[in-house]
Amino acid sequence: MKCLLKSKNFWQEYIPLSLTFILQVVGAIIFKQSFIRTFPICFSLVIALVNSRANRYGFLLGASNCVIYAIVFFSSRLYGSFGQTLASLILQLVAFFMWNKKSYKQATVFRKLKTLWSFLLHVATIVAWLVAFYVMSKTDANMAILDSFVLIAGTACAITDIFAIVDTIVLRVLSVLCQLAMWLIIVAKGSIFDITYVIFYLYSVYMTIRLCVKWVLLYKEQKALREQKQYL
Repeated sequence: MKCLLKSKNFWQEYIPLSLTFILQVVGAIIFKQSFIRTFPICFSLVIALVNSRANRYGFLLGASNCVIYAIVFFSSRLYGSFGQTLASLILQLVAFFMWNKKSYKQATVFRKLKTLWSFLLHVATIVAWLVAFYVMSKTDANMAILDSFVLIAGTACAITDIFAIVDTIVLRVLSVLCQLAMWLIIVAKGSIFDITYVIFYLYSVYMTIRLCVKWVLLYKEQKALREQKQYL
Protein backbone atom coordinates (compact mmCIF):
# COMPACT_ATOMS: atom_id res chain seq x y z
CA MET A 1 0.00 0.00 0.00
CA LYS A 2 2.85 2.38 0.86
CA CYS A 3 4.51 1.66 -2.49
CA LEU A 4 1.24 2.45 -4.24
CA LEU A 5 0.87 5.77 -2.44
CA LYS A 6 4.43 6.71 -3.41
CA SER A 7 3.82 5.85 -7.05
CA LYS A 8 3.62 8.78 -9.48
CA ASN A 9 1.01 6.90 -11.52
CA PHE A 10 -1.24 6.69 -8.46
CA TRP A 11 -1.35 10.46 -7.91
CA GLN A 12 -0.99 11.67 -11.49
CA GLU A 13 -3.22 9.11 -13.23
CA TYR A 14 -5.41 6.93 -11.02
CA ILE A 15 -6.55 9.59 -8.56
CA PRO A 16 -7.69 12.04 -11.30
CA LEU A 17 -9.37 9.18 -13.17
CA SER A 18 -11.20 7.93 -10.07
CA LEU A 19 -12.36 11.38 -8.99
CA THR A 20 -13.59 12.19 -12.50
CA PHE A 21 -15.44 8.88 -12.76
CA ILE A 22 -17.18 9.43 -9.41
CA LEU A 23 -18.20 12.98 -10.36
CA GLN A 24 -19.52 11.80 -13.72
CA VAL A 25 -21.60 9.00 -12.24
CA VAL A 26 -22.98 11.24 -9.47
CA GLY A 27 -23.79 13.95 -12.02
CA ALA A 28 -25.47 11.46 -14.33
CA ILE A 29 -27.64 10.15 -11.49
CA ILE A 30 -28.59 13.56 -10.11
CA PHE A 31 -29.48 15.03 -13.51
CA LYS A 32 -30.93 11.77 -14.86
CA GLN A 33 -28.64 11.63 -17.87
CA SER A 34 -29.36 8.80 -20.30
CA PHE A 35 -27.05 5.80 -20.38
CA ILE A 36 -26.06 6.42 -24.01
CA ARG A 37 -24.72 9.87 -23.03
CA THR A 38 -23.01 8.67 -19.84
CA PHE A 39 -21.30 5.48 -21.01
CA PRO A 40 -19.00 6.91 -23.72
CA ILE A 41 -17.48 9.57 -21.47
CA CYS A 42 -16.93 7.03 -18.67
CA PHE A 43 -15.22 4.69 -21.13
CA SER A 44 -13.25 7.66 -22.48
CA LEU A 45 -11.57 8.08 -19.09
CA VAL A 46 -9.75 4.81 -19.65
CA ILE A 47 -8.99 5.69 -23.28
CA ALA A 48 -7.52 9.06 -22.25
CA LEU A 49 -5.33 7.30 -19.69
CA VAL A 50 -4.05 4.76 -22.22
CA ASN A 51 -3.44 7.48 -24.82
CA SER A 52 -1.55 9.65 -22.32
CA ARG A 53 0.97 6.81 -22.06
CA ALA A 54 1.44 6.83 -25.85
CA ASN A 55 0.11 3.28 -25.96
CA ARG A 56 -0.91 2.27 -29.48
CA TYR A 57 -3.81 0.15 -28.19
CA GLY A 58 -5.56 3.37 -27.24
CA PHE A 59 -6.49 3.71 -30.91
CA LEU A 60 -8.49 0.46 -30.81
CA LEU A 61 -10.33 1.53 -27.68
CA GLY A 62 -11.01 4.96 -29.15
CA ALA A 63 -12.38 3.55 -32.39
CA SER A 64 -14.87 1.38 -30.53
CA ASN A 65 -16.12 4.39 -28.57
CA CYS A 66 -16.59 6.57 -31.67
CA VAL A 67 -19.90 4.94 -32.63
CA ILE A 68 -21.66 5.99 -29.42
CA TYR A 69 -20.07 9.45 -29.44
CA ALA A 70 -21.36 9.99 -32.98
CA ILE A 71 -24.94 9.44 -31.76
CA VAL A 72 -24.46 11.90 -28.86
CA PHE A 73 -22.94 14.65 -31.03
CA PHE A 74 -25.57 14.30 -33.76
CA SER A 75 -28.41 14.54 -31.24
CA SER A 76 -26.79 17.72 -29.83
CA ARG A 77 -26.55 19.23 -33.36
CA LEU A 78 -22.77 19.35 -33.08
CA TYR A 79 -22.36 18.33 -36.70
CA GLY A 80 -18.65 19.17 -36.82
CA SER A 81 -17.92 16.92 -33.85
CA PHE A 82 -20.19 14.27 -35.40
CA GLY A 83 -18.25 14.33 -38.67
CA GLN A 84 -14.91 14.36 -36.89
CA THR A 85 -15.96 11.34 -34.82
CA LEU A 86 -16.88 9.30 -37.90
CA ALA A 87 -13.57 10.21 -39.53
CA SER A 88 -11.76 9.39 -36.30
CA LEU A 89 -13.27 5.89 -36.26
CA ILE A 90 -11.53 5.00 -39.52
CA LEU A 91 -8.34 6.97 -38.89
CA GLN A 92 -7.76 5.42 -35.45
CA LEU A 93 -7.95 1.93 -36.91
CA VAL A 94 -5.44 2.90 -39.59
CA ALA A 95 -3.21 4.57 -36.96
CA PHE A 96 -3.15 1.41 -34.85
CA PHE A 97 -2.08 -0.64 -37.88
CA MET A 98 0.70 1.83 -38.73
CA TRP A 99 1.95 2.16 -35.13
CA ASN A 100 1.90 -1.60 -34.68
CA LYS A 101 3.86 -2.00 -37.91
CA LYS A 102 6.76 0.06 -36.56
CA SER A 103 6.44 -0.24 -32.82
CA TYR A 104 8.71 1.25 -30.18
CA LYS A 105 7.98 0.03 -26.66
CA GLN A 106 4.20 0.56 -26.29
CA ALA A 107 4.19 3.35 -28.84
CA THR A 108 5.83 3.82 -32.25
CA VAL A 109 8.62 5.77 -33.92
CA PHE A 110 7.77 9.48 -33.78
CA ARG A 111 8.59 12.05 -36.45
CA LYS A 112 8.90 15.81 -36.67
CA LEU A 113 8.20 17.75 -39.85
CA LYS A 114 10.64 20.25 -41.30
CA THR A 115 9.82 23.84 -40.38
CA LEU A 116 8.30 24.69 -43.78
CA TRP A 117 6.04 21.63 -43.84
CA SER A 118 4.97 22.24 -40.25
CA PHE A 119 4.08 25.83 -41.12
CA LEU A 120 2.11 24.75 -44.20
CA LEU A 121 0.24 22.14 -42.15
CA HIS A 122 -0.94 24.76 -39.68
CA VAL A 123 -1.83 27.26 -42.41
CA ALA A 124 -3.84 24.58 -44.23
CA THR A 125 -5.62 23.76 -40.96
CA ILE A 126 -6.60 27.41 -40.42
CA VAL A 127 -7.87 27.75 -44.01
CA ALA A 128 -9.85 24.53 -43.73
CA TRP A 129 -11.31 25.75 -40.42
CA LEU A 130 -12.53 28.99 -41.99
CA VAL A 131 -14.13 27.09 -44.87
CA ALA A 132 -15.78 24.63 -42.48
CA PHE A 133 -17.05 27.50 -40.31
CA TYR A 134 -18.57 29.24 -43.32
CA VAL A 135 -20.35 26.06 -44.44
CA MET A 136 -21.60 25.18 -40.96
CA SER A 137 -22.79 28.73 -40.30
CA LYS A 138 -25.29 28.22 -43.13
CA THR A 139 -26.89 25.33 -41.24
CA ASP A 140 -28.59 25.04 -37.85
CA ALA A 141 -25.30 23.84 -36.34
CA ASN A 142 -24.77 24.73 -32.70
CA MET A 143 -21.68 26.91 -31.95
CA ALA A 144 -20.34 26.64 -35.49
CA ILE A 145 -17.11 28.56 -34.87
CA LEU A 146 -15.95 26.24 -32.07
CA ASP A 147 -17.42 23.08 -33.52
CA SER A 148 -15.83 23.66 -36.93
CA PHE A 149 -12.43 24.05 -35.27
CA VAL A 150 -12.93 20.77 -33.42
CA LEU A 151 -13.79 19.12 -36.74
CA ILE A 152 -10.72 20.41 -38.61
CA ALA A 153 -8.14 20.31 -35.81
CA GLY A 154 -9.35 16.92 -34.63
CA THR A 155 -9.20 15.50 -38.15
CA ALA A 156 -5.74 17.02 -38.75
CA CYS A 157 -4.48 15.41 -35.54
CA ALA A 158 -6.07 12.07 -36.41
CA ILE A 159 -4.42 12.06 -39.85
CA THR A 160 -0.98 13.05 -38.53
CA ASP A 161 -1.36 10.47 -35.75
CA ILE A 162 -1.14 7.79 -38.43
CA PHE A 163 2.42 8.92 -39.14
CA ALA A 164 3.17 9.74 -35.47
CA ILE A 165 3.95 13.39 -36.23
CA VAL A 166 4.57 15.46 -33.09
CA ASP A 167 4.00 18.88 -34.71
CA THR A 168 0.26 18.93 -33.98
CA ILE A 169 0.48 18.97 -30.18
CA VAL A 170 -0.68 22.62 -30.03
CA LEU A 171 -3.68 21.84 -32.27
CA ARG A 172 -4.49 18.87 -30.03
CA VAL A 173 -4.60 21.00 -26.89
CA LEU A 174 -6.60 23.79 -28.60
CA SER A 175 -9.11 21.24 -29.90
CA VAL A 176 -9.86 19.78 -26.47
CA LEU A 177 -10.10 23.31 -25.00
CA CYS A 178 -12.71 24.14 -27.66
CA GLN A 179 -14.64 21.01 -26.74
CA LEU A 180 -14.58 22.05 -23.09
CA ALA A 181 -15.82 25.53 -24.04
CA MET A 182 -18.67 24.09 -26.15
CA TRP A 183 -20.01 21.94 -23.34
CA LEU A 184 -19.67 24.79 -20.84
CA ILE A 185 -21.84 26.92 -23.12
CA ILE A 186 -24.34 24.09 -23.62
CA VAL A 187 -24.67 23.65 -19.84
CA ALA A 188 -24.93 27.43 -19.31
CA LYS A 189 -27.80 27.53 -21.79
CA GLY A 190 -29.81 25.17 -19.60
CA SER A 191 -28.74 21.64 -20.56
CA ILE A 192 -27.56 21.00 -17.01
CA PHE A 193 -27.63 17.21 -17.39
CA ASP A 194 -24.61 17.56 -19.72
CA ILE A 195 -22.46 18.69 -16.81
CA THR A 196 -20.80 15.27 -17.02
CA TYR A 197 -19.27 16.30 -20.35
CA VAL A 198 -17.80 19.42 -18.75
CA ILE A 199 -16.27 17.22 -16.05
CA PHE A 200 -14.85 14.87 -18.66
CA TYR A 201 -13.30 17.58 -20.82
CA LEU A 202 -11.65 19.15 -17.78
CA TYR A 203 -10.04 15.76 -17.21
CA SER A 204 -9.33 15.46 -20.94
CA VAL A 205 -7.42 18.76 -21.02
CA TYR A 206 -5.15 17.45 -18.27
CA MET A 207 -4.60 14.07 -19.96
CA THR A 208 -4.05 15.66 -23.37
CA ILE A 209 -1.25 17.78 -21.96
CA ARG A 210 0.27 14.63 -20.45
CA LEU A 211 -0.04 12.92 -23.83
CA CYS A 212 1.76 15.76 -25.60
CA VAL A 213 4.58 15.74 -23.03
CA LYS A 214 4.93 11.96 -23.43
CA TRP A 215 5.12 12.23 -27.22
CA VAL A 216 7.81 14.92 -27.07
CA LEU A 217 9.87 12.94 -24.53
CA LEU A 218 9.69 9.79 -26.65
CA TYR A 219 10.64 11.74 -29.77
CA LYS A 220 13.70 13.20 -28.00
CA GLU A 221 14.62 9.75 -26.68
CA GLN A 222 14.41 8.25 -30.17
CA LYS A 223 16.33 11.17 -31.66
CA ALA A 224 19.15 10.59 -29.18
CA LEU A 225 19.22 6.91 -30.08
CA ARG A 226 19.36 7.74 -33.78
CA GLU A 227 22.30 10.05 -33.18
CA GLN A 228 24.05 7.25 -31.33
CA LYS A 229 23.13 4.86 -34.15
CA GLN A 230 21.71 2.42 -31.64
CA TYR A 231 18.17 2.31 -32.94
CA LEU A 232 15.98 3.46 -35.82
